[in-house]
Amino acid sequence: PLQASAAAKCPPNPVTAAAAAAAAGNATNFVPAQSILTAHYSSHDGFLEPGELLRGAAAVLAPAGVRCVAVQGGLDPICPPRTALDLVAAWPAAELRLVLGAGHSMYDPGIASELVRATDALRDAAPWGFHRAACRLVPLFGVCLLLYFKP
Repeated sequence: PLQASAAAKCPPNPVTAAAAAAAAGNATNFVPAQSILTAHYSSHDGFLEPGELLRGAAAVLAPAGVRCVAVQGGLDPICPPRTALDLVAAWPAAELRLVLGAGHSMYDPGIASELVRATDALRDAAPWGFHRAACRLVPLFGVCLLLYFKP
């Protein structure tokens, strides 16, 4: 009873109301929070200095023995293949798989297929045994990174 009376006094949450309206097909101006956050970070270069992320990956992940397979769409208009090439230049041990006919989405059949093949290859090559909990798919600046941490 107390919760119901308190809820009745609170104004409706505009984000929740807009999301509900969007789900019902009644909204014309609802923008999901993820889109706003992505635009904010992208317009500020992720709040990183030029090359900082690549240098960090090379300096921290590579010496720790983290295996990396980068899967990139060759026709990605949002994050061109140059981003994946820059990653491999900074982290030479990273493996690049360029899917020529694919675009930006990791749900593209070619990219999804390549991610499965990369996961299978990491499983087969793990000298200490493969642990699913140690494998992470990280979409980063348009490149799908499949990272395998030694458990």
